[in-house]
Amino acid sequence: MANQVDPAVFRQLLSEYNEQFMMEGTRGWKPDKGQYMCVLREVRRAVFADKATNQRVMAITPIVEIVDGPLAGKAFEINMFTPKNFSFFGPFVKVVGGRDFTSLMDACDMLDAAVADKRLLLVEVTETASKKNPGQLYKNADVLQVLNVAPAK
Repeated sequence: MANQVDPAVFRQLLSEYNEQFMMEGTRGWKPDKGQYMCVLREVRRAVFADKATNQRVMAITPIVEIVDGPLAGKAFEINMFTPKNFSFFGPFVKVVGGRDFTSLMDACDMLDAAVADKRLLLVEVTETASKKNPGQLYKNADVLQVLNVAPAK
């Protein structure tokens, strides 16, 4: 049986776990196939240990929020970009930033500016059949275009 805890102590714990709660709330869920108007809500940055090599690996995860329709206010991940899939990160930042980026730092700075600008994005969710698990579909999200802000400099 769990012990009762002082409400102030519990509130402190809630505060400490809030970031994890927010991350779990957007992990794994994507809306049904279709196009959605979204804002870039945040860009999560993380470092973790690679299971095979135990080396540090960085991850960049853009989170968008749907701004209209019945799903307005719901957020989801575009993708988790790591060094293993940076070939997808380049095209993503090119669409959001309006140009090619040759520096990872410049690309991340542009994403921060896009969050601050409340940049409006047209996002398309598609489904892809799993090669390993027949019958299972994976949802993918891609930014098709920026709808309201001039390209970042």
